[in-house]
Amino acid sequence: MNYSVIIPLYNKAPYVKESLQSIVDQTRWPDEIIVIDDKSTDRSAEVVEAFFAAAPEAFLKNTRTMLVRLPENGGISVARNAGFDHSTGDVVTFFDADDLYAPDFFARIADLFENELADMVVMRVKLFPSGIAYPNFGALQHYFEPIGQDAWHMLDPMRVVTSHQYVVGVGSNVVIRRKWMEKERFLETVRFYEGIDCWYRHFRQLTAIPGTRIIQLQGNYLNVREVPGSASRTKFPRWEDAPFPPLLNRYIGSGFKYDPLMRGLQRGQWIIHSFSNMTAFRQKLLFVLHFRKQFLYQAVYGFRLLVSQPGVLKTIFYPK
Repeated sequence: MNYSVIIPLYNKAPYVKESLQSIVDQTRWPDEIIVIDDKSTDRSAEVVEAFFAAAPEAFLKNTRTMLVRLPENGGISVARNAGFDHSTGDVVTFFDADDLYAPDFFARIADLFENELADMVVMRVKLFPSGIAYPNFGALQHYFEPIGQDAWHMLDPMRVVTSHQYVVGVGSNVVIRRKWMEKERFLETVRFYEGIDCWYRHFRQLTAIPGTRIIQLQGNYLNVREVPGSASRTKFPRWEDAPFPPLLNRYIGSGFKYDPLMRGLQRGQWIIHSFSNMTAFRQKLLFVLHFRKQFLYQAVYGFRLLVSQPGVLKTIFYPK
């Protein structure tokens, strides 16, 4: 079984060398690394070229490396999809150019896909330097079956992913078989919330097929760097600058019982993220007025959540 790492790259010159080194330092190397430079304006692509040129000979014999330069900046979803188009692995993962893998990451992943027959692995995320880690699914343990020391098979994936106690995470914390990624790709028309939109579609896809296995990996295998100026920390001078999650429109009127729960989770995250990154009180007020229906929908979601799970008052607007 072959493994591909796809790295979207945009203005990460200070970090990308360290990220690539964390792949070279693996106890089991991936079969290919594909870096997609999304028209960086710094020296990111040159740093990658120099790193590949100086990589150990044994690594280069084992692992195919490729740097693709896009002619124009299309956003992270465009870069990820372009990387997937250039990849050949049976299993793929999308690695951000400022994050770090633990040395035994690919060895553990290979074990889960080859011996535990995983179709998709969702990884625990540890932020650095803050040390914050998620998800912590202690209250959801009965929806998991342990696999070894640090992995769990999801017995009811849709119940897990739509719970306020679980966070799917970022675009880079999922490893998935190629055949599934070919069916559901990243939405290229958005630059925010593309990760949860994509991976929720995969949860829906896989749970509809008998015999598929989604596994949660809880060890400290993926370390996500907290970078000032990153997309998640972008400030919104005007309310119109706050991006609207595609997932909220995708499942309007859906008869699938988990879709309203997922929309409530995403809506709560969107409201909090928008408010915390909006600089002026007047813009926050205009945001509320413009999206008043969404606030009403969230209040209904919160009420239903309270009725079904009385201990979650604090999660009405930001379910964790």
